[in-house]
Amino acid sequence: LIGSPGLGYAKDRFAGEALQKSDSKLYDEYKADKPSKFLVFADATGLDGFELGAIQGKLKDAQGVVAKGKVEDLKQDKLAKLTPEKRKEAEGRYVELKEIEATLKAASVLKEGGSKDPNAAIAALTPSEKKIHEASIAGDRKTLQADSAIPALMALIYLGLLLYFRSIGGYKPVQIEEKK
Repeated sequence: LIGSPGLGYAKDRFAGEALQKSDSKLYDEYKADKPSKFLVFADATGLDGFELGAIQGKLKDAQGVVAKGKVEDLKQDKLAKLTPEKRKEAEGRYVELKEIEATLKAASVLKEGGSKDPNAAIAALTPSEKKIHEASIAGDRKTLQADSAIPALMALIYLGLLLYFRSIGGYKPVQIEEKK
């Protein structure tokens, strides 16, 4: 009940703080409209989820292009079967992928036959997008660090219970007998 909202709050807080620290003007441009709230903690304004999703989508597309080493050409016979609006969407998507391919070629990270280097796709991002992506990763890492406190606290509680029961003599079974 409180885990997911707490993790979301932590991600927003830490990612927002990381971007604000690295580039406050960029943070002002990409911050979320509404602050995140969680229990008694101060409100935290994270990054705009739509904008962050677009950057992550672009990175995923770039990873696909890097993995294949090129963008597959549009098949005209398949395009002919689509409705005009779906055809326009497919053509727009193709143009976006070709732009990513050109950026990757210019950065000399695109190899014939593809590559499995996951960091090569980052070359498709603009400097601003790279800062936002890095802030998101920093937010994820700090959230995991904060989240690791929960099992550590639980371990201490169980250790305390174990020591308490050991100090009182441990577990002693109780016999319940029926009266005659």
